[in-house]
Amino acid sequence: MKKKIIARFFINDESVETFKALAAKLVAETRLEEGCLFYKLFQDVENKNEFVFIEEYRDEAAMTLHSKSAYLQAFISGINGLQSRELIIEVI
Repeated sequence: MKKKIIARFFINDESVETFKALAAKLVAETRLEEGCLFYKLFQDVENKNEFVFIEEYRDEAAMTLHSKSAYLQAFISGINGLQSRELIIEVI
């Protein structure tokens, strides 16, 4: 069964460009995953500090593989301290 993730990030004013650069690398790597069906980052047009990843995976195994990937772990480490508040993750 397909799995979808919606992840919302809230980034400090001075960290938006750094976040976008780190996210671009993550998106490029993730889209190469065999089980990745859709992976896109959106930036809120009214609040430049809010971002949403919309992700879709073939199944739970593909989603788990992504969650353990080195590039996701690097992204998580890289954004440490860039967020103005805790992210919100929803798995559907």
